[in-house]
Amino acid sequence: MSPYEHDHEIQHVRSRMRALEELLDVHEQTVIMQAERLEEVTRQVNRQAALLRTIVEGTSATTG
Repeated sequence: MSPYEHDHEIQHVRSRMRALEELLDVHEQTVIMQAERLEEVTRQVNRQAALLRTIVEGTSATTG
C-alpha cells in the first residue's frame, strides 16, 4: 500500500468513526427520551389503576 493509499484509508476510517460516534450519540439520546416517556406512561397507568381499584372497591362495598 502506498503512503497516499495508507493516508486515504486512515482518513476514511476516521470519517466513519466520527459518523458512528454521531449515530451513537443520537441513539443514546433517543433511548433516554424513550425511557423517560415509558416511565411517565407507567406512572400514569399506575395512577389510573389505583383510581379504578378505588372505584371498584367503593362500588362493591355499596352493592355487596
